[in-house]
Amino acid sequence: ELNYISHVKQFNEWNENDPITIERIREFILQLSKEGYSGKSIQSKKDALKRACKVTFKNQNPLFLEAIDRAFKSIRVNTTISRLDHSKIISKNDLKKVLESIDSPKLKLIFKCLFNSGVRISELCSIRIKDISILPGSLTIRLKRKGGKEELIQNPWNIKTHNEIMKTFHDSTFDKKDFLFKATKQRQNENHRTKSGNYSKLNGQYSRQYITRELREKTFRILGIAISPHKLRHSHATALINQKTPIDAIARRLGNRPETTAKYYLHAKIENKTLNEVMI
Repeated sequence: ELNYISHVKQFNEWNENDPITIERIREFILQLSKEGYSGKSIQSKKDALKRACKVTFKNQNPLFLEAIDRAFKSIRVNTTISRLDHSKIISKNDLKKVLESIDSPKLKLIFKCLFNSGVRISELCSIRIKDISILPGSLTIRLKRKGGKEELIQNPWNIKTHNEIMKTFHDSTFDKKDFLFKATKQRQNENHRTKSGNYSKLNGQYSRQYITRELREKTFRILGIAISPHKLRHSHATALINQKTPIDAIARRLGNRPETTAKYYLHAKIENKTLNEVMI
């Protein structure tokens, strides 16, 4: 039930005040695919929206409800668990090149934290200052995962980076309920939804669409490939695998099931140095 509510809420926030039509739902599904959501996750969101439509129009003529079924059936979703395309992940050094080319200190920190933590863009944008706990040498974040489940993540980035975030995004009079990555009023207005498809929330929260667009543009300009925030998540996981981190530990950090993580990442590239160690 929590997943159902979360999926419908995600669509409503994306759709804002536009009329809800099957074409808008189709655009939403396409946007999810571009952002790197798995086929299984997209199918779950599609099923939730279909259920919401049928509940809303439950008193309509049965033929109308059949038309809803046909319309949703026409929206195809590939639910096959695919393997990661290694050409679409980037290394730490690649990201450093991109960060060096960026003038905005806020975008630099957002991209850096996405890469260092492996969290989803929606999760990063939802973190509030009150979700952070700091002990000597350790930083913990209470993260709201997909479906509303809360988890504690250890050291998503280091304390030095966290101090930079607080200095860059907040002044000395911050409220602990503020978003950690707080958008200014100017940025919110610049990114309010327009005909070109840009979105923002006017509550101090950065929009996923704005961050995704900026990251894709900047990585393409410097590296020749357009990297989405979800690909930074994949890059983080692949780097951990190459460091021989146990699959169950990576799965917990990503908020995934170990078997899903294994199917998706275990084909990750094996370095020549490693092969030389194991070959006769």
